[in-house]
Amino acid sequence: MACFNVYRDSDDNWEFFSKSTHTARKQHICCECKGAIEPGQKYEDAVGKGEGIFQRYKTCLACLEIRKRFFRSWIYGCIFDDFFEGIDGLTPTDMDGLSPQAVGKIDKVLDWS
Repeated sequence: MACFNVYRDSDDNWEFFSKSTHTARKQHICCECKGAIEPGQKYEDAVGKGEGIFQRYKTCLACLEIRKRFFRSWIYGCIFDDFFEGIDGLTPTDMDGLSPQAVGKIDKVLDWS
């Protein structure tokens, strides 16, 4: 999925936009990490129409946790690109309090292992 050049957590330029949390009944793909959201797992579902285009973004809870911790604004589908390019002085202690799943995703991106 290509990155859209508009911040998607803003109400600007949206005809409508809503976010809600669901429990997956079937497998979905996280828009951020591209990992599977398995049946029974919770995820955020963001739906809207902006710039004349209907858009939907499903985010696993680990990626949602990373987004909430490290980003004030973001482009859906791009947090790991932005995270990797924007880190400056990030240390493992900056991840204190994150879930093991979120830490694992960051470790994988930063290749700290």
